[in-house]
Amino acid sequence: MKQMFQILAGLAFGSSILVWAVQYAYACRGYQAIGGEYILAGLAAIFIYWLIGKV
Repeated sequence: MKQMFQILAGLAFGSSILVWAVQYAYACRGYQAIGGEYILAGLAAIFIYWLIGKV
């Protein structure tokens, strides 16, 4: 049960970070591109998964 919560929380947090980061990157660049915002979202999801596992 805890592992399912870890996965769902990681996906929810990572996807919310992705939405914010894509909008922010578009505002800064002025055009759509694939960049570090996708890496940031993946790292955020992994970090939340790890953090919940420590608790």
